Amino acid sequence: MVKNMLKMVGALMCLMICLSVSAQEKKQDVTKYAGSWTFSAPEAPYGYQDGTVVLEAAGEGKLAGIFIVDNYAYKAEFKETENGFAGSLDVDGYPTDIVLTLKDGKPEAVAYAGGITINILLTAND
Repeated sequence: MVKNMLKMVGALMCLMICLSVSAQEKKQDVTKYAGSWTFSAPEAPYGYQDGTVVLEAAGEGKLAGIFIVDNYAYKAEFKETENGFAGSLDVDGYPTDIVLTLKDGKPEAVAYAGGITINILLTAND
C-alpha cells in the first residue's frame, strides 16, 4: 500500500512538472524588432505606401512604435503575442491593427484596416 502511494505521488509530481514546463510562455526577442526601418506597403492607399517606422522596447513584452508617413507621426504600442507582437493605431480616423512577426530572423508586418489586409515590407535603415 505504501509503495503504491509513493508511486502515485511520484506520478503526480511528474505530471505537475510537465504541466508547468509546457505552460511557460515563449518570449519574443525584442532586439530583433527594435530599430529604425523603412517600410513599403504597395497595397496601401495612395500617400500611405511608404515611410519610416521606429520600434523600441517599452518594458516587459512590449514595443513602442512610431510610423512616419508624409511627415506625420502615428504612434502605436505593441504587446507580445504567441507569434510576435500586435498593436493598433489610428490613421486619420481609421483604426488600423498591425501584427509584427519574424520571417527568417527579420521582422515583417501586416496591417488590417477597414476590411483590407496590407502587407508591409520592412528594410533596416543602416
